[in-house]
Amino acid sequence: MAKFVAYEWDDQSVRAISASAKGANLAIHGLVEEAIQPANEDVDAEAARENAISSALESVGAGRGQAVAFSARRSQAEVRRLEFPDIPESELPDLVRIQAPTIFNAGDDGLLDFTPLGELQDGKRYISATAIENDTQVDVISSAAAAGVTIGNMTLHPFGSAFYIERYLPSSTARLIVDILGVEAELTVARDGVAHLVRTIRLVPDSPDLNYITSEVHRTLTSYENQPNGGDVTQIVIVGKEAMHQELSDTLSQLVEEPIELFDPLAYTSIDSTVKNNMPNNAAAFLGLMGCVIQLANNETPAIDFLHPTQPPKQTAGRDRAVKLGIYAAAAVAVIAVALWYPVKTKRDTIDEKYQLVGQAGSLTPQLIKEQDDKNKVLAAKLGTVGEFSTNTVSWLNEIAYLSDTLPQDPNDVIVNGFSARINQNRSGQNANVKARLSLDTLLRDASLLNTMTTSIRNPLHAISNNGLQETPDTPPYTRRTLQLIDLPIVEPDLDTAEETSNENEATTEADTSQTPESADDASDDATETNPTTDEAPEATTQTVPRPSSESTPTTEGTTDEAEEIENPDDSESSESTESAGV
Repeated sequence: MAKFVAYEWDDQSVRAISASAKGANLAIHGLVEEAIQPANEDVDAEAARENAISSALESVGAGRGQAVAFSARRSQAEVRRLEFPDIPESELPDLVRIQAPTIFNAGDDGLLDFTPLGELQDGKRYISATAIENDTQVDVISSAAAAGVTIGNMTLHPFGSAFYIERYLPSSTARLIVDILGVEAELTVARDGVAHLVRTIRLVPDSPDLNYITSEVHRTLTSYENQPNGGDVTQIVIVGKEAMHQELSDTLSQLVEEPIELFDPLAYTSIDSTVKNNMPNNAAAFLGLMGCVIQLANNETPAIDFLHPTQPPKQTAGRDRAVKLGIYAAAAVAVIAVALWYPVKTKRDTIDEKYQLVGQAGSLTPQLIKEQDDKNKVLAAKLGTVGEFSTNTVSWLNEIAYLSDTLPQDPNDVIVNGFSARINQNRSGQNANVKARLSLDTLLRDASLLNTMTTSIRNPLHAISNNGLQETPDTPPYTRRTLQLIDLPIVEPDLDTAEETSNENEATTEADTSQTPESADDASDDATETNPTTDEAPEATTQTVPRPSSESTPTTEGTTDEAEEIENPDDSESSESTESAGV
């Protein structure tokens, strides 16, 4: 059966465990605590720690090249509680990674992971985010390499402790776990097997001050009660059953309603005889390692694993919703287009039939032909209205998609602080050729990104301008802010062809009226062979269909006045708009 190995270290010692699954429990095959020797002239502190790690892993039977788990202490990592509005869980990984550089000292090079804290509360979603600095990551990997093993998982000690206790002492309420670990103690408020609040206090080795621990426990309880997602802690669990733990239990009993629980994690495992004969002091301190190993042995995912952080699904729910909305919008546009096109087609078919009748009836008078031409002009005007509608309609989904494709690829370079999109109803002066206008209020990591964004967005159908760069010292790491205006030009339908056709029909009518009776009779006799009016009618009908011009002239870049116009949209813009605020 596969053995799983995990280890941790602090300033004084290295602890390692090897175990395998035995049903739903653990079978422990190795449990070792190796002291870290003080540095001297021959061996520095780092080498002394690497020697202790190698010795501990060898003692628990770690094989050469085996993937082991490292459990980081709370003092070796940063833990923050974050809150977000009611957003899909699939969007949380990206949002956490965007905010991480501003809330963690680990920076962009550190390792990051998070886990949700319970269900949605008061319309907000709470998570516990953790980070490890790059220096700690390098120390862990290099010391493991020196010991001849690799790091397969990197978890957090208090989360393993919370999981293990919940597995064997399930509770529906919040509990405080007091885990004394030699030079420090971890105070963890856990609910449903997940650490909600974690604090570390430093202790004097081998002689902890119980009064100091009691005061810090009281501070921890008060802190959790005052959190937005906190509450009352009704139970305290002390890890260990030695005399010191019993004395601490008597001291803490007055802080909670329920009796203090002394928890021995080894009571729920089977231990090899060789391990029982060489049991380390304060074996209960291996609780976090046991919580890590039992999850790996049962193929369960730890709540925090820096090497396997929470990732969004391949197809997010938000993207699915956007696709569905796009399909519905396209279907609606298609229905509207058919509804507008079908009556026009019916009218055009009717016109064609009437022109055929005109060609067959040589006795039609010029007055009837003129009336028919007037009707054709009315229909041509309607067709022009339909063409103008389709030409000047803005597809906001396409414009948003275009901006998404042209913004910088690195999401950390630019933040869209504000976005608006409006149809231009006041088409006069400088706005005469502007069909719609979009504005982007953006925060930039550096000034060079402004030219990059302007170049990528500008094309013949998008004219862009900005109000310059303003320094923003209050929003690190984004040092510049700018307001960019994007104008969409008007593409007008070409109705010149329809007007020329109408003029030709009028000229033909006047020519027929001015014929002499003899020429009229001759024309009537020859009507079956050729009829200028009827021969040209289908052609004229085709020419009266308006065609939108394929050429468009992009508007020039906006001036400072246009920037002011965006800031006061009620002066010239319609209420039809789409606005959103960036995170």
